[in-house]
Amino acid sequence: MIFYRYIAKEILQSMLAVSLVLLIVLLSGRFIKYLADAATGELDPDLLFTLMLCRVPGLLEQILPLGLFLGILLVLGRMYVENEISVFFATGNSRNDLLRITMVPVALVAVIVAVISLYVTPLGISYSEALLNQQNTRSELEQLEAGRFQMLRGGKGVIYTEGFDKESGRLKEVFIASQNNIGAKGETILVASQGWQKIDEITGERYLMLEKGFRNKGVPGEASYEVTTFRQYAQRVPPIENAGLRRLKEDSLSTGELWQSPNIDYKAALQWRFSLPLVLPIIALLAIALSKTSPRQGRFIKILPGIIIYMLYMVALNLGRDAMIKGQIPSWMGLWWVHLLFLSVALFAYNFDYIYRRYFAWQEGG
Repeated sequence: MIFYRYIAKEILQSMLAVSLVLLIVLLSGRFIKYLADAATGELDPDLLFTLMLCRVPGLLEQILPLGLFLGILLVLGRMYVENEISVFFATGNSRNDLLRITMVPVALVAVIVAVISLYVTPLGISYSEALLNQQNTRSELEQLEAGRFQMLRGGKGVIYTEGFDKESGRLKEVFIASQNNIGAKGETILVASQGWQKIDEITGERYLMLEKGFRNKGVPGEASYEVTTFRQYAQRVPPIENAGLRRLKEDSLSTGELWQSPNIDYKAALQWRFSLPLVLPIIALLAIALSKTSPRQGRFIKILPGIIIYMLYMVALNLGRDAMIKGQIPSWMGLWWVHLLFLSVALFAYNFDYIYRRYFAWQEGG
């Protein structure tokens, strides 16, 4: 019983350590992307950390299986190297006992991954998509931040203001630089002491009303170069395109909605969600088989082959999902063939010593 608790505890601790490192690495990459979007004005900085939190469940559902797989390899590999497994077997335990012990933390993690995959991740994706859609329906002026250059929609210019009162919508010391239309050289520079947004009651068009400033248009030194001063100037704000709205994809729908839908994309997404917890016992069986090593080889000798096999498993699942969506494989087959294939590989690896002995016994008997 002491051995049982010891092995289960070591596996869970290693899994948590590996998963935490992987989560930090992946979140850092996601954070840099969101930070770049915020710097160019494509993302409201206030949404940055909320979006990061919404993406955590989607990362965890894929990190935890890999973390558990590596945790089993590291723990059992160390126990083989330090001869702890020899002591375990010497006390009357078998390899199947080791399998049963390992499946306790595997079952726990499988339940957690199932809850995340089937319920938590869709909620997070749906909420983040709703936030991004809400942001995309706001005009550029509503997303301004004082003291920061912000890209105009389409990336064809920048706008800057030294002060912005979000309640009144008034701007102070406004600077706008934008590219001229196709066929016209140079750019247009607008500078004004203040401005505000005006909406035409009839057409619904949005305008940036600027006061006390000047406009430069064209290339300095050329005959077509224009310099205009104004007391008041109306700059039309481009309408918000519906194409900018993000379509709610199947990954953001609830599991119940996917279950009831005959849509093949939804069926593929549903099978993917069920696949993630189903992966765990299969890779655990494979990890037990791969963890067998000798003190000379070291505990890390099987890590690289294990990661390669795990990545092949994930790639096969993704290819199976794409093939299912394209109609290349029937929906009833779905992703089950991938699991059966890797279960066969895991069973073969787990029983390799037995198969090897039986084969040579048959050869000698023949």
